[in-house]
Amino acid sequence: MVKRGVSASRNESVLPIILARSGLFPTALTLPRFRALLAHPTWLYLAQAVIAGRLYREGFEASLEMLAFMEDNRKALSGRETKQALLSIGALILATLDKTDRWEEFLDWHGRIERETGYGLKRGRCRVIQRKIARVAEGKARIGDYHHSPDSISEDERRTRLNQIFAWAEAGILRTMKEQWPRCQ
Repeated sequence: MVKRGVSASRNESVLPIILARSGLFPTALTLPRFRALLAHPTWLYLAQAVIAGRLYREGFEASLEMLAFMEDNRKALSGRETKQALLSIGALILATLDKTDRWEEFLDWHGRIERETGYGLKRGRCRVIQRKIARVAEGKARIGDYHHSPDSISEDERRTRLNQIFAWAEAGILRTMKEQWPRCQ
């Protein structure tokens, strides 16, 4: 299911790009850290940071890294953990593909996730994307069919958005991660 070869080493993930401001991911990914990153509410805040900061490429790559790590450690994870991780990571993959108007890839990933988990994430969004693809094929695409590019916000605006999310998350994530991180070493 996982497309490999996104970065040179799965151990040196691109997740630090997303987490750099929080200082929560200073070293290589381990199984306890993987679990802590996917724990509630940490993953929700990370996904929000990716979307609000328009860090779509980084979020997509980080998601692939997480999936590759999950595949490499599948025997150490329960079936429930694997399914939940795939759903959480898959939702971020779909969001990043949708926001970058990579519609065919979105539909491909949606099918993969549905086949693997039995759940159809974002089915309504699939129908919308299928209509967009049809409009483009017919030469009837509308400006509203496309999302704003990551470059359409300034670095200051991106920083402001990320700072806001990290401010919201600080109490929840930092407390949770500080409690869990010593056990994750």
